[in-house]
Parts: sequence; C-alpha cells; structure tokens
Amino acid sequence: MKDIGRLGVWIFPDALSTGEIVELAKGVERLGYDTLWYPEGIGYETFSFGGFVLSATERLRAASGIANIYARDAVTAIAGHDSLNRLYDDRFILGLGVSHIPLVEGFRGHNYGKPVASMRAYLDGMEAAARLVLADALWWAQKTFKPHTMVDLATLTGAIIVSLGHHHAGLFANNDKLAEQLDKAGKATGEAVWRMPLGAAYDKQVRSQIADMKNVGGRDAGSITAAQILQRFVKDDVAWAHLDIAGVAWANSDSPTAPRGGTAFGVRLLDRLVADYYEKG
Repeated sequence: MKDIGRLGVWIFPDALSTGEIVELAKGVERLGYDTLWYPEGIGYETFSFGGFVLSATERLRAASGIANIYARDAVTAIAGHDSLNRLYDDRFILGLGVSHIPLVEGFRGHNYGKPVASMRAYLDGMEAAARLVLADALWWAQKTFKPHTMVDLATLTGAIIVSLGHHHAGLFANNDKLAEQLDKAGKATGEAVWRMPLGAAYDKQVRSQIADMKNVGGRDAGSITAAQILQRFVKDDVAWAHLDIAGVAWANSDSPTAPRGGTAFGVRLLDRLVADYYEKG
C-alpha cells in the first residue's frame, strides 16, 4: 500500500448529500490533499461510500476510520478492501492508523488447535474473545516490527463506560512517561484520557486452574482485568499503552472536535503524540 502522507481532510459523511460529497471530494483533491478520511456512518456504508469518493476523483485516497467491520466480518472486509484497490489504483485504506489487521477463524466446541501466542487461554465468555485476538496482534507486532513503544486502541469493554462515561478514554500503561505523554496529547487535542490502574491484585482475577489464564476476570474491574490480559502479551522492554475507547468512539450529539456519530477518537491524539515526542527534526 502507498504511504498515506501527513495531509488529509476528515469529514462526517451523514451530514452531506451525494452531490455535496462529490463536490467536497473534488475540492479536497484540487487543493492537493492526499486523503479524505471518514468514520463509520449511519447514512453511508463503509465500502460504498469509499467507492463513491474514489470514482469521483483521480488520485485522492479514501480512508475509512472504522475497525468494527473487521470483527463483524473480516473476510468480507478484506474482500471489499482488495476489490476497491484493484478498481481504483490502490487508493482505498481500510482503518486509519492500523499497522495490521488480525484475522481469525471462529470455532465452537473444543476443536480449536491454534493457541494465542504462546499462552493457553480458557474462554470463559465468548463475548470477550476479541481481547485474545488483540493480544495475539500485540505479540505479532512486537515479534515482527520490534518496536520500543506500542499503543493500542480498542472499543474493548462496556465496563469502561461504567467507570468513565463518554468523556474520557481509559488509559492503561506499563510506562509512566508514555502515560504522561498521552495525557498531555489528549489535553492538547480535546481527546481526553484518564489513567486507570494495573497491578498484581487485578492480574489474579484472570488466573485459571486449567490454563495459563482465562479471558475474563469477573464482573468487578472489568476494564482493568481486560487490560491485564493484554499486558501479559507485552514484552518487558516495550513501553506500552492501551486505550479503551468504548465510551468515546461514538457521540450522540455534536462536540467541539467531532459531529454526532463516529468520532475517530485517537486520530488527533496519536498524531499529536508522534509529532511532539517521536518525530525527528
């Protein structure tokens, strides 16, 4: 895939008519921007909207910021991604800021011979299986890219909404410096985070008598125990942060940073984090 580039325009498509979308896409391209970003919307399906933008332009890239489609139907997501790129010269991007897409096969029963990384996990609840997919992705990313710093974002738990409502993302980190950097970037961009605890007492909740761990830690501290599971797959020398964005990924009303609907929470935050602390020059 071609590089996205630093310049782009973010829009919320539900507020626009089809004619306005064509006008906007052509205008963005005319102004020399690389990419037109958009979230999951109510009025337009991810792939049809992307194809609509691509067909109206010659070199502009269309970038969907939604990752939920991977979990709903990963095979269809990849097929749609590949089809649009074949038709429009590799100009469609599925998932902003996604370095890789973890695809899994779902099996029911006991015939499951593909362990998550090197740990045997007992599935105590199928609704919480996605955290094991994310854990596997974290391990694969470390093994493949050997990063010194790693940040993941996921709409992982309903428990974080109980804790923080819809105003902050839950921040879990094994590194105080990275946590502080994310907090400052969040305040600068209006994408607020609130640090939550991690520790041995919470890790006990995901221990299993028949496996290395189980995928849920009970009702208490649900977002924390989910993060504890992820931390088990992070190497000791990697600075890591997990943002549980379940409460901030969707807005029911307009805000200063995003209109009603998909918020693309984290795009501004991570861009500011990289610009302030990790870019050279």
